Amino acid sequence: MAGLRGGAEAFGAVYERHGPAVMRYLIRRLGPDVGEDAAHDVFVRAFRLRAGYDAALGSVAGWLFGIALNVASEHRRAEGRRLRALERLAGATPRSSPDAPAGLDLSPALARALRRLPAKEREALLLVVWGELSYAEVAGALDIPVGTVRSRISRARTTLHDAAAPQRRPAPAITNGDAHV
Repeated sequence: MAGLRGGAEAFGAVYERHGPAVMRYLIRRLGPDVGEDAAHDVFVRAFRLRAGYDAALGSVAGWLFGIALNVASEHRRAEGRRLRALERLAGATPRSSPDAPAGLDLSPALARALRRLPAKEREALLLVVWGELSYAEVAGALDIPVGTVRSRISRARTTLHDAAAPQRRPAPAITNGDAHV
């Protein structure tokens, strides 16, 4: 394609033709804010790498979506690193400490379980819990039905509940003399 061989103006045609599809894909994968930034990253990389494009290996769209997959993977790995750091902080910093990061109210086990959730479940749950969005707003952000949001959050909560179960202490029995009530 001629747009890949030319300068910035010629590359604009590549962006005009494929930009909306790449943006939609990344927004669906990563959410609206991160997806838009990631789409920008795709086209910055594509512009830098345009001389290496080989039409014999596939279409321009396929090449761009290959770059998009790499960018999305990098964003997911970065999220995993942030969650692992949160897990370490949760174990190392007393929650009542004035040095504790804002919102640090997770046990190390809960932070670990959150990191291990499937990405789609974690995304939905974090949009509700940390983003304070309604289920309808999450559905709009992820471009999925509200019922799908409900099921993802339900599965995530069940997984987190099960992970936290060993950490919970049983409630003390209420006694009245020798008899348990």
